[in-house]
Amino acid sequence: MEPTPCRQTNSIAFAQQTEKGWLTTRELVSFIDILRHDLTAFDVYLALTEPDVRKDWVRVQLDNVDALRPSI
Repeated sequence: MEPTPCRQTNSIAFAQQTEKGWLTTRELVSFIDILRHDLTAFDVYLALTEPDVRKDWVRVQLDNVDALRPSI
Protein backbone atom coordinates (compact mmCIF):
# COMPACT_ATOMS: atom_id res chain seq x y z
CA MET A 1 0.00 0.00 0.00
CA GLU A 2 1.27 3.47 -0.86
CA PRO A 3 2.11 5.87 1.97
CA THR A 4 -0.79 8.10 3.00
CA PRO A 5 0.48 11.33 1.36
CA CYS A 6 0.77 9.54 -2.01
CA ARG A 7 -2.69 7.99 -1.73
CA GLN A 8 -4.16 11.34 -0.76
CA THR A 9 -2.46 13.13 -3.64
CA ASN A 10 -3.64 10.44 -6.04
CA SER A 11 -7.23 10.69 -4.87
CA ILE A 12 -7.23 14.48 -5.24
CA ALA A 13 -5.74 14.26 -8.74
CA PHE A 14 -8.28 11.58 -9.66
CA ALA A 15 -11.14 13.71 -8.32
CA GLN A 16 -10.07 16.70 -10.39
CA GLN A 17 -9.98 14.62 -13.56
CA THR A 18 -13.05 12.51 -12.92
CA GLU A 19 -15.54 14.83 -11.25
CA LYS A 20 -14.89 18.10 -13.10
CA GLY A 21 -17.50 17.23 -15.71
CA TRP A 22 -20.45 17.27 -13.33
CA LEU A 23 -19.38 19.18 -10.22
CA THR A 24 -19.08 22.94 -10.11
CA THR A 25 -15.65 24.32 -9.25
CA ARG A 26 -16.93 25.21 -5.77
CA GLU A 27 -18.27 21.69 -5.22
CA LEU A 28 -15.01 20.16 -6.44
CA VAL A 29 -13.01 22.35 -4.04
CA SER A 30 -15.32 21.31 -1.18
CA PHE A 31 -14.91 17.67 -2.12
CA ILE A 32 -11.12 18.03 -2.23
CA ASP A 33 -11.30 19.46 1.30
CA ILE A 34 -13.23 16.36 2.37
CA LEU A 35 -10.52 14.12 0.90
CA ARG A 36 -7.81 16.25 2.49
CA HIS A 37 -9.27 15.97 6.00
CA ASP A 38 -10.74 12.47 6.05
CA LEU A 39 -8.32 9.58 5.49
CA THR A 40 -11.14 7.07 5.24
CA ALA A 41 -12.98 9.17 2.67
CA PHE A 42 -10.13 9.21 0.20
CA ASP A 43 -9.61 5.45 0.56
CA VAL A 44 -13.31 4.82 -0.02
CA TYR A 45 -13.35 7.25 -2.95
CA LEU A 46 -10.49 5.48 -4.72
CA ALA A 47 -12.15 2.10 -4.14
CA LEU A 48 -15.41 3.09 -5.84
CA THR A 49 -15.17 1.70 -9.37
CA GLU A 50 -18.81 2.01 -10.44
CA PRO A 51 -19.29 5.56 -11.82
CA ASP A 52 -22.92 5.95 -10.70
CA VAL A 53 -22.13 4.71 -7.18
CA ARG A 54 -19.09 6.99 -7.00
CA LYS A 55 -21.11 10.05 -8.10
CA ASP A 56 -23.89 9.34 -5.61
CA TRP A 57 -21.32 8.83 -2.85
CA VAL A 58 -19.60 12.12 -3.71
CA ARG A 59 -22.98 13.91 -3.69
CA VAL A 60 -23.82 12.44 -0.26
CA GLN A 61 -20.44 13.60 1.10
CA LEU A 62 -21.05 17.12 -0.19
CA ASP A 63 -24.62 17.15 1.15
CA ASN A 64 -23.36 16.04 4.58
CA VAL A 65 -20.85 18.89 4.66
CA ASP A 66 -23.53 21.39 3.60
CA ALA A 67 -25.82 20.10 6.36
CA LEU A 68 -23.10 20.77 8.96
CA ARG A 69 -22.43 24.37 7.86
CA PRO A 70 -24.19 27.03 9.90
CA SER A 71 -26.78 29.15 8.12
CA ILE A 72 -25.87 32.76 7.54
